[in-house]
Amino acid sequence: MYSMTQLVRRAAQTNGNAIATLDGERSQTWKEFLVRVAAFGGGLQKLGLANGDCAAILALNSDRYFEFLYSVWWAGGAVVPMNTRWSAAENAYSLNDSGAQILFIDRNFVPMLDAIRAKAKGVRTIVYVGYDDAPEGMLSFEELIAQNPPCEDAQRGGEELAGLFYTGGTTGFPKGVMLPHRALWYNAIVIAKEMRFDRDTRYLHAAPMFHMADFGFNTAIAMVGGCNVFIPSFEPEATMNAQETHRVNNMLLVPTMLGVILAHPTFKPERLKMLKSCIYGASPMPEGLLRQAMQVMPHVNFY
Repeated sequence: MYSMTQLVRRAAQTNGNAIATLDGERSQTWKEFLVRVAAFGGGLQKLGLANGDCAAILALNSDRYFEFLYSVWWAGGAVVPMNTRWSAAENAYSLNDSGAQILFIDRNFVPMLDAIRAKAKGVRTIVYVGYDDAPEGMLSFEELIAQNPPCEDAQRGGEELAGLFYTGGTTGFPKGVMLPHRALWYNAIVIAKEMRFDRDTRYLHAAPMFHMADFGFNTAIAMVGGCNVFIPSFEPEATMNAQETHRVNNMLLVPTMLGVILAHPTFKPERLKMLKSCIYGASPMPEGLLRQAMQVMPHVNFY
């Protein structure tokens, strides 16, 4: 039925003991991930999330961002990934437009929260995505998992809403694009096939997870039961460190990101020796930059 939860149920079934997520020193298998998703889904339903309801997230990349996505789908809801570059007014607009009553937020965006809530009166619950204690007035992400029994998979799919993905807002306020489970499911299977992903793929989330460019790859990795590696946001040294530490063999870079890495004083081709494939896009790739990348990293396939 083209359900997004089908991806993680299948990954746990066929590659359950393999690593699903790596974030710093934290890791979990696909079986462990599915247990957390089911419990988190139960917590979301206890908070009042019903079939078709939207839940929003304003946070940098992390394993918890990944858990949020599949837990909302497991509970029957739809996701609203919010642009981390937006102003408070734009964030409030998307919350009002989507009707999301639950907002997940990390430490980086807490200073903006009062300004957002002043204009987004419909938000009734704030869940803190950080790894330290939740600020006053917010629920703890980890406690939502620990304190709630798992719920059954809502198994929504097909043409039912999976998420609202907002445009860049270059000609006004962002516009919410409604994408059903079927569209995200097909996108995942096409990416997995075209990029030759398999259970040995280790993909680095360096591009922002709210953006559809990276979003399609998180679902494609789930499709094949591969491994997701996370850094909070793109930074050249952190990107190269993650590749060395976690043996990353696939990632997405926009041309500017690739140029920054090649120009970085600590860049050496051997630091990226495990990299097999690099996907680029979102803006035109200068021919000179592509030729340079292919010359210094002949072992990498550029897509």
